[in-house]
Amino acid sequence: MKITKVFLFLLISSLLWTACSTSSKKKAVEYPKGFKKLMHNLTARFNGYHNAKLIVKESITNLSDQYQDNYNQVLALYKESAIEDAQSAYGQLDEATKKSSIVISLHRPSKWADDSYFLIGQSQYLKKEYEAARETFDFIVKEYDPKNIAAKKAKYGKKKKKKKTIAQKKKEEEKLLKEKKYALKHRPIRKTAMVWLARTYVEEGNYDDAMFTLRKLKNDTTLIKRLQAETAIVESYVHLKQKKYKEAIPALERGIDLIKKKKKKNRFTYILAQIYQFDGNSGKAAELYAKVLKMRPEYDMEFRTRLNMILNEWESGVADAEPSLNKLKRMSKDIKNEEFKDQIYFAMANINLEEEDQIAAIDNLKKSIQFNQTNQPQKADSYLKLAEIYYDLEKYVNSKKYYDSTLTVISTSDDRYGDVSNWKNTLKDIAEQIEIVELQDSLIAISNMNDDDRLALAKKLKKEQLEKGGKTNGPRRTGPKGQSLANAIPSPSGASNTKSNWWAYDQNQVKKGVKEFEKKWGSRKLEDDWRRSNRRSINLSEEEEIASVEARIFVSEEEMKTIFKDVPDSPEKLKRSNEKIEEALFTLGNLYRDRIDNEPKSIEAFEEVISRYPKGKFEVEALYALYLMYDNANNRNLANQYKNRVTDEYPLSRYAEVISNPNAASAFEKSEAKLTDYYNDSYAQFSTNQYQQALSMVNSADSLFGSENKLQPKFSLLGAMCIGNIDGKEAYKIALQKVITDYPDTDEQKKAQEILKYLGGSSSTGNATNTNPNDIKDLGDVKLYQKVEDGLHYILIKLSGKEVKLSDAKVSVTDYNTKYHKLANHKISSLLLDLNTPIMIVRKFRGKNEAMKYLKEIEAKRGEFLEDKADKDYKAMIISQDNYKILLRLRQLDSYVKFFDENYGNQ
Repeated sequence: MKITKVFLFLLISSLLWTACSTSSKKKAVEYPKGFKKLMHNLTARFNGYHNAKLIVKESITNLSDQYQDNYNQVLALYKESAIEDAQSAYGQLDEATKKSSIVISLHRPSKWADDSYFLIGQSQYLKKEYEAARETFDFIVKEYDPKNIAAKKAKYGKKKKKKKTIAQKKKEEEKLLKEKKYALKHRPIRKTAMVWLARTYVEEGNYDDAMFTLRKLKNDTTLIKRLQAETAIVESYVHLKQKKYKEAIPALERGIDLIKKKKKKNRFTYILAQIYQFDGNSGKAAELYAKVLKMRPEYDMEFRTRLNMILNEWESGVADAEPSLNKLKRMSKDIKNEEFKDQIYFAMANINLEEEDQIAAIDNLKKSIQFNQTNQPQKADSYLKLAEIYYDLEKYVNSKKYYDSTLTVISTSDDRYGDVSNWKNTLKDIAEQIEIVELQDSLIAISNMNDDDRLALAKKLKKEQLEKGGKTNGPRRTGPKGQSLANAIPSPSGASNTKSNWWAYDQNQVKKGVKEFEKKWGSRKLEDDWRRSNRRSINLSEEEEIASVEARIFVSEEEMKTIFKDVPDSPEKLKRSNEKIEEALFTLGNLYRDRIDNEPKSIEAFEEVISRYPKGKFEVEALYALYLMYDNANNRNLANQYKNRVTDEYPLSRYAEVISNPNAASAFEKSEAKLTDYYNDSYAQFSTNQYQQALSMVNSADSLFGSENKLQPKFSLLGAMCIGNIDGKEAYKIALQKVITDYPDTDEQKKAQEILKYLGGSSSTGNATNTNPNDIKDLGDVKLYQKVEDGLHYILIKLSGKEVKLSDAKVSVTDYNTKYHKLANHKISSLLLDLNTPIMIVRKFRGKNEAMKYLKEIEAKRGEFLEDKADKDYKAMIISQDNYKILLRLRQLDSYVKFFDENYGNQ
């Protein structure tokens, strides 16, 4: 009996081995039959394919759970596709790809090979490798076409068959194409692959090919209902991706009717209701929202549906603003909606804006941000709305700050990201100039204060600082180290983020206390001794009370000096403050006009320049700018007034010449173009190591274009760099020091200071390190490098110092790539440009976008990419192959770092 069992075991094992193995010495059988076919199918399905399918399914669920819906916009149809960073699933998806590849390799004759290819395509799609996914799905569609399979079977047939008539061939072809019944059989994955191929086309922005693929599916009369539903949903996806919401409606309605899964049907119905609401069809939207509630969705969607129904009633005119706001307030008091208060206050703010109550809207938006816990999309919308409101109110400093805040939370895949980034950059210079004016005005005002007023201001600032730090009020003989006034003046928009345990900072406890008070005493003014009949005689005024508190704060002489260290205390410093204001106002006039097309604000700034600083260095330019703007506005009286001032007060200026002789304007523009071309030619000589020729051109610029030409600071810096390469380091430092002295508050001064610092001294007599000027080819303009989109790119990783072990860093990066980019096969090499800066190179990437994607990914996972024990202060950059060659030639990293920061830093 025992021998029989052993014999049977060996027999079955040998049969299994024979059935599933392929000999390397002879050609594999393409279409096995009988037992071999059965074993290939069983092993393929229940080993690799089953496990890979579970992994892909789990990955889709995880990615969907990570995605956070933004209910203020039309929801994403596919959450797993909408997530910006799918990196968390890379490891799982690579494992699914590996298992599927093994199935294909060992069991190609099985009927699960096409399904395994499909899982590979899905994994690539979910990793956002759309080109690879498209190729995989396209392969499935073509390779597993019934006609193609029939042709292969005929080719591998062992016996010659007699020639068939045309009628017989046609009959067999019709039989082949006729849809089989797959009740208990394996269904080919080809048509599902076509649906995913269409989805991939959509992600690539190839909408025509997507629609062509979907039309093929729609015309297939044998298509099962599940695929009919998926085809309709993908068709609506094509239109939604292009913001063609109306065109998406018919396909989405078809898909909802056909789809079976309750969760998907609920989500798609909600999206359809949103589209109707945004399109102004309030009746249809209300009907669909009611359907969503009947399907009993999860509470976050139920809450949002009820909120949208209130907004829909208000938008359609069924309900007025006041009742709608009251309903929203009641929703905010419901304990179930505690985590959704941010959305409620945002909705209230939108109603406020329509009612032109911007103050209330700002208040509600700030509450929305205050109550926001983890809802990043909502926080982005609240920040952005505040930025837009402040912009409309011409509060550009606040607007810029809220655009900054928006960029910290908005997804880079959001369609608005580019506009937000542009507005932030547009307002950056405007906000800086406004802040210069406000700060210098404040400092000048303080310089005119008497000692008592200064002491009172110092106490007030110290009190605010103590409160911000969470310190208790009351008598103090010592305090925190003083800070300068420039830092002590509160910013226009910001309150401290420091949280306190004090009950008064808990809004819920405050509201509860107010309710209890009003229940007993009614509504009363907030003041001390409110119950006393003679309270007027004993109440301190607000100013007296503040003064009483501030009187108990002690400010030492040392603290006074620190707080007011920026206040101008001499005629020279006062003059410098006024020069800063004058220049900032003039710059604002140009920025208002050129950046944001706000001529009224531009006129206001220029007029302030000429009223505050008559005969100042910018007066003639301000007068000319005012003349042009009033002339363009057809305001002849004011235009002539400013025109006459230019010609009368500045008759020898270029502006008077341009006004008197219109042809002079074109001559002036030509001279400006000549100046720019001359500088570019000078720089070209420098960049090709023709230092003496470049220096000769720089020295001739004065006589050709005048010493006051607008590019003179650039010429001066370029001349200094030429001197450094000709005469050596000490001469270079002296030339740089001259640039710093001659051109204060210019970009060239800052660049000269950077180079001088790199050389090892702040003056010609400072201690220097042994640095060759040839190593500092150009820290300023870095024009040797070019921004490239296509071609091979690398990741360049500058480690923090020589104490970092390069071997440890390589191990860390290798482990990271094995975990998240196992299939990419990235190579890691090292580069040593100097003895102090070890560098790693990760290669290769096909184009800038692929390299940039990897860079963003490793920045988000700094600790994991390069473990803290290896290096925590590294700098990672992308570099094109051409720029890499230039870097190797120059052997100087700082210029490329500057180039990278200027060209890729905000992407």
